[in-house]
Amino acid sequence: MTTYEIYEEDGKFGLTYGKTILLKPIYKSLAITNNDPPEYTLKDFEDDPSVYNIREWNYPIVIADGKYGLVDTGSMFIDAVHDRIVKLTYHHYFSQRDTAVSLYTFSDFKYSSHGEKFLTMPREFTLEGLLHELNKQYHYLYAEISKVLHEIEPDKYVSEYRYYTGSQYFEDMSYYHGFLIGTTKHIIHNDFRVEPLKLPST
Repeated sequence: MTTYEIYEEDGKFGLTYGKTILLKPIYKSLAITNNDPPEYTLKDFEDDPSVYNIREWNYPIVIADGKYGLVDTGSMFIDAVHDRIVKLTYHHYFSQRDTAVSLYTFSDFKYSSHGEKFLTMPREFTLEGLLHELNKQYHYLYAEISKVLHEIEPDKYVSEYRYYTGSQYFEDMSYYHGFLIGTTKHIIHNDFRVEPLKLPST
């Protein structure tokens, strides 16, 4: 499986995806976040030979010399020039440069420019403040996000955060089929800290 790799050259760091160079080695520091090991793999379906691919709908975040970017498979989707990029749900992200905030909606594993909305926010803001402003300016989008991100107690939200699909091939019918495996939920705090949702023990 092709993965993102940080490499070093003459004391500087760059980023590759397979044989593709995404970032040249010009950075003093480089890190990838939101790139955790998958929760589902082909091993979970080893009893079903028709399943040949498992995929998570996810876009890792790159931090290069303190600036944030977003990568899609084999390319930089958002250049590493932002003050921060935050994943809100499995298909909602935002980027910030000073007081300019862009909200991105990904659909069907793709991004459409129609999904980008712009907000002006203070340099420091909370998730509550972001959602309040979104509700004022783009109520339909706020309503959409509220289906997959909602407050469960003061300053704490639950998000449908990781989303998995699979692919099957039925040889006897020469038929390909995609199927939903499911989503897993995470907690997002008002300051945008993220942690897995711990289910109560039974």
